[in-house]
Amino acid sequence: MTHHLSGYSIAWLCLSWTAGCGQPCPTGKASLGDSCIDVSEDPFAPAMDADGGPTCRVHTYYRDQDGDFHGDPTVPSQGCVAPVGYVEDSTDCDDSRPDVSPSDAEICDGVDNDCDGVVDEDGLSLFHPDADGDGFGDPATSIEGCEAPDGYVDDGTDCDDSCSDCFPGADELCDDLDNDCDGTADDGLPFTTWYSDCDGDGFAPAGAASISVCREPTTSACGGGWVATAPTSLGQTDCDDAEEAAFPGSTLFRTYRRAGGGFDWNCDGVETLKFTGHDATSCACVGLTESGSWVGSAVPPCGASDQLFVCQYTASIRRCIAAEVRRTQACR
Repeated sequence: MTHHLSGYSIAWLCLSWTAGCGQPCPTGKASLGDSCIDVSEDPFAPAMDADGGPTCRVHTYYRDQDGDFHGDPTVPSQGCVAPVGYVEDSTDCDDSRPDVSPSDAEICDGVDNDCDGVVDEDGLSLFHPDADGDGFGDPATSIEGCEAPDGYVDDGTDCDDSCSDCFPGADELCDDLDNDCDGTADDGLPFTTWYSDCDGDGFAPAGAASISVCREPTTSACGGGWVATAPTSLGQTDCDDAEEAAFPGSTLFRTYRRAGGGFDWNCDGVETLKFTGHDATSCACVGLTESGSWVGSAVPPCGASDQLFVCQYTASIRRCIAAEVRRTQACR
């Protein structure tokens, strides 16, 4: 039987275990060239059988192509000693990579580095989409990986991933949004109470709808606006919120009723007559405004008509002209 042995790069030319292909070596000796040496001196010498002949201990070795001292279990080789590039270990799971073996630590790279059958078990992280680019991700959606893909972050605490001004720690703005993600919109800001002004005259009526917000609201439900003056007193309360001309402080006298009824156009609670004089026979102008008295002895009420003796300054002739005309009593 012929065996190929490696170690000293020795060619066992005389397998009859004779020295120099002549006399056989004694028991316990092996031939090396022209000499007989103790078997123990040759680490690669085979064991001896009962007849003094060599007995080769056959082992199975495995190719270690990547040099990591772990062999490929699918590429075995049997022999007395390991061929070059082979090892006794057969636990490599990827013999093309020196960084993959049971002796390697697992890293997050999409490879089973430690050959335990699981990829990246020690290094995977959760990443969340960050659609608004504020550095905080949507907690409702996540993917697992070694590194964050484009548009993903490792934070998952955004409360509104469509709002770049909304994230934990952001300054709260007056925008009806929860900017700092504390669960409340516009908190911590100064608020003002606004009252509905349907006719847009700058005053709200008693019992007007109100809202408390951090900025002036837009159009109210009735189509008008809002005012910050509370209708808590007579001089601050609109007496007719369907009539723009009726409001506290109005100075105009009118001969017709308000939309809500009555002639109290200045909302002071009283219907004030414009002309109160009577039994007029002459007149004198008061400044440049019209003045007058009723011809008869009675003063007509608001909206009623009668003869009025009118005095009016006429600038073109610089004179006070008196005339008796039919007029309707105006009020405010």
